[in-house]
Amino acid sequence: GRVIRGLVHYNVYWWCPWVKYLGFVPGTREGATHLLREGFVSACLPGGSREAMVGHENAYTVFWDDRCGFAKVAQESKCDIYPFHAVNMEEMKFNIFFWWWNILGLSTLFWWIVERLPKTLRKDLTTVAEGIWYWLSYCSVIVPVKVVDVLGDPIKYNEAETPEELACICQQRLQDLIDKYQGRRCRNIPLALLDRIEGLIYQNVDT
Repeated sequence: GRVIRGLVHYNVYWWCPWVKYLGFVPGTREGATHLLREGFVSACLPGGSREAMVGHENAYTVFWDDRCGFAKVAQESKCDIYPFHAVNMEEMKFNIFFWWWNILGLSTLFWWIVERLPKTLRKDLTTVAEGIWYWLSYCSVIVPVKVVDVLGDPIKYNEAETPEELACICQQRLQDLIDKYQGRRCRNIPLALLDRIEGLIYQNVDT
């Protein structure tokens, strides 16, 4: 089979150089194009830090803004795009810092401030926030929820589409996939744990 190679933010690659031993490469267009031409499957998260820090109330809402770099790579490489979602992935861990951050509404306040800053200051502030968020994420406790991987139908290469149009199509297709299999936009650990319990009950009944 074809090996999946993940793309990560260059800051993460710099902070944690050992991720290269797990098959990750810096998330550049050149790197992604090279992987595809070498026959690998390239996996990426177009939302990046914005989606990661958007808040628990929007945990399953796709936030890509106007990002279309991945679409440009797909068009140049003439390859299909497969939307992917892992059901209950946001509930796989509990972090007391992130919990309080969301309870106090600081995630909403943070992005409200960021959007009103000059572009240079906006980049500096988000870079610092990404670093803090990344290292605090190691303080998480694993939650044994049920996780189900869902691979959507391929979005076929179409030379008539612009990268911007393709990015919009991908965003909508991914959101539709999430809405269909996740059933909610917010993070909810009790419901995710209930999925695990129901799965164990049905497994015992079947056996």
